[in-house]
Amino acid sequence: MSVAIVWIAGPIGYAKTLVEGGQSFRWSFIAGDGLGCIRRYTLAFETKTREFRVIAPDRNGWEQAHADLLTNLYRPISILRSDLPKGKILDALRGMLTDRDLSIVSAASLLRAAS
Repeated sequence: MSVAIVWIAGPIGYAKTLVEGGQSFRWSFIAGDGLGCIRRYTLAFETKTREFRVIAPDRNGWEQAHADLLTNLYRPISILRSDLPKGKILDALRGMLTDRDLSIVSAASLLRAAS
């Protein structure tokens, strides 16, 4: 059974990588899960499958320490919808793409819509 992920902040980073059969566009977010753990998650768009997926990194010692630090920082803060950044998350995601990356993602989306 999967645990719901609750968005807290982000996107806080962007990277493009080559994967077998295509490219992967990845955005990093800070999110909390239903168990109270706050950590960095990655939203990935794969051009081969033309689908989004969420990646939760394995927790090594550094990741655990970083998650504990984030938890101690964010847990006591009550965030209201009015306190969140204005605008759309989609605009922030697009703002991190280069023109070339945007054309690749758009082409992959158009191909999916046509099929």
